[in-house]
Amino acid sequence: MERRTALKYLFVVAGGAAVLPACLHQQSKASILLKNMAITYEQEKMLAVFAETITPASATPGAKDTYAHLFARRMVDDCFDKKKQQAFLKGMKEVDDMTRKEGNTPFAKSTAAQKTKTLAALEAKKAPTNALAFYGMMKSLTIQGYLTSRPILGDVFHYELVPGRYNGAVPVKTVFHQA
Repeated sequence: MERRTALKYLFVVAGGAAVLPACLHQQSKASILLKNMAITYEQEKMLAVFAETITPASATPGAKDTYAHLFARRMVDDCFDKKKQQAFLKGMKEVDDMTRKEGNTPFAKSTAAQKTKTLAALEAKKAPTNALAFYGMMKSLTIQGYLTSRPILGDVFHYELVPGRYNGAVPVKTVFHQA
C-alpha cells in the first residue's frame, strides 16, 4: 500500500515538473522567434498599436486582429537585408522617441491624438531618416498583411481559390451533332 502511495506522489511531482515551465511564461518575450532581429515584448506591442493606427478596426477587424504586425515582423526578418533590418529597428525607436518628445509617453501608451500627430509627421516626411524608412516598410507590410489575412480575404472579400468549387453533376452539352 505504501508503494502505491509513493508512486502516486512520484507521478504528481513528475507531472508538475513537466507543466511548471508553461506556467512560468514570461511576458517580456516576443510571441514569435526571429532569426535575424531581436524584438522585445514591448516593441512587439508598439508594432501592434502602430499597425492598428494605420488600419483601425471598424465593422471589419483591424490590423491587430488580423496579426498584420506579426506578418510585418516576419517579412522584415526573412526578406530584407541586414541594413534595412537595422534601419527598421532604429526607426522604430525613433518613432517611439518622437512620441515621447511630444507627450512624455511611448507610442503604445499614447492617446489617439498623439498617435495621429506622429503619423501625420511621418506622412509629411518631417521625421528622421530611419523613422521614415520604418514607416514606409511598416505601412506597406501592414497593408499587405491585412489584405491577405484570412479574416479579410474570407469574410470580407469572400475569396475562393482558383479554379473555384467543383461540381461533378453539371450536364455537358454535346459539341457534335450527328446527322
